[in-house]
Amino acid sequence: SLGKLGLASGYGAKECVARWGMLLIDVQRWRQERVTERIEGWLVRAQSAGEPSLWRAAGAGPQAPWLLAIGALADGAPRSSSGDAPKAEGAAASASTAGFAPLGEAWGCSGLASEAMSVQEAMALKRQGLDEQVMAQLRIKQDVDGNMHPFVSTCTAKAKLLHFSGPAKPWMVEDGQAARRHALCSAPLNLRLDAWEGTPTFHIDGGNVIFVACQDLWRQYISETSLIGEEDGEDEPSGSSDGRLDSKGDQQWADHHQKFLSNLKKQVEGEQTRDVEAEKELKLKKLLERQRHRERELERRRVIGGFLVGQKVKSNTDISVRGEVIVKKGALGTIQGPSAKHPQERINVFFKGRMDGKFRSVNVLPREIVLEESG
Repeated sequence: SLGKLGLASGYGAKECVARWGMLLIDVQRWRQERVTERIEGWLVRAQSAGEPSLWRAAGAGPQAPWLLAIGALADGAPRSSSGDAPKAEGAAASASTAGFAPLGEAWGCSGLASEAMSVQEAMALKRQGLDEQVMAQLRIKQDVDGNMHPFVSTCTAKAKLLHFSGPAKPWMVEDGQAARRHALCSAPLNLRLDAWEGTPTFHIDGGNVIFVACQDLWRQYISETSLIGEEDGEDEPSGSSDGRLDSKGDQQWADHHQKFLSNLKKQVEGEQTRDVEAEKELKLKKLLERQRHRERELERRRVIGGFLVGQKVKSNTDISVRGEVIVKKGALGTIQGPSAKHPQERINVFFKGRMDGKFRSVNVLPREIVLEESG
């Protein structure tokens, strides 16, 4: 896919993906850099290169064009195979401005709604000082798939943001439900620990740490009012009171954006039309293949005289072998195939009754038999 877009193959050691659940955007710079136009430009570029599903590539969802737009490759900006920054995205990508900055673990302490952790994650905890004894005291156990329960986080002690990624969201889990599966978090140093008086303290990574249920941390910071939402209405976007855009540049961007949406709609409709045509072509291909199969099967069954293997026939005359009549006229039989010795002259037929009492087929001439229904 990247090759078709004219990009140098491969990512560097600094490649990254965005964590959508915890994302900070400098909106002013986003507009200055026209990131939205650049994202749309990559979608158009992908469409032109025959890669209309760029936003679904490798299960990355919308990240692919988004990361290409902000320059998430190793050198700070996506580069073409010639070494130049692509110019089709609507704004020049500069290698001097990577478009993103890592905020560090304190700004992205995640996994707090997880129900388990991998062996690798458990090993990372051990390197931080959570030895076997601490693991045992926290009642961490391994399941049959090798995952460790419950999930344990140490970044919460100094975190600036708590990211409850995972299935066990505290606002969706009822009190007491699956308590043993709740993630454990190191309590922040500035948090009053009255509610956890008597909880064991562990000496980890040069300091004392108390582990509490992550959902309890959430309850410490969230009030009912915050959950319900403010009652003073939604925030209004900045701009004139009549809803018009403030500047000529904004109007140009809006026009460009509307044009992009119109083009994208045409592309989607075109893809749907191509899908319908492709489906029709596939059905026709299958139909023709079945027809060819029937023709091959018919050819395989065909024997001399226009007869087919499996057809019901009857003798048109008495049939003799070495002067002895073994099949009387009118005897019923079934065509087995061509004669093994004389396939271009005789037909092998199994008759229901032979005059000599033998239980075997007879090689006959085509004129000696007729179809059963014809007589």
